[in-house]
Amino acid sequence: MASSGREAAATGLDPALQQFLSDAPAASVLALADSPWGANVIISVQEPYYAASGRICRALTVESGAGSWPGLVCRLPDGGWQAVRVLHYQGRPLLSSAPERAESGVAQ
Repeated sequence: MASSGREAAATGLDPALQQFLSDAPAASVLALADSPWGANVIISVQEPYYAASGRICRALTVESGAGSWPGLVCRLPDGGWQAVRVLHYQGRPLLSSAPERAESGVAQ
């Protein structure tokens, strides 16, 4: 389903990013000048999966000059995508949403 400007406004995700998340095969990468994860990042997507909530989600790896950290997007009922908070990574809970802390799991 194609994204509209209204969906982008509701989710905060650019229409080009919405389309990428809908169509890209696993391991695809996209460079973004501006994103929910910061400026000048590169995201790599994994296969879509059904989350416990019943929504279709995609795990991401987000990279920037500050390092790399996990990201997560889930599909909305209208077909758009929404960035959501990562609660667990590699079986461990994340205690912070800050990239430099998320890698170590140390709370700020």
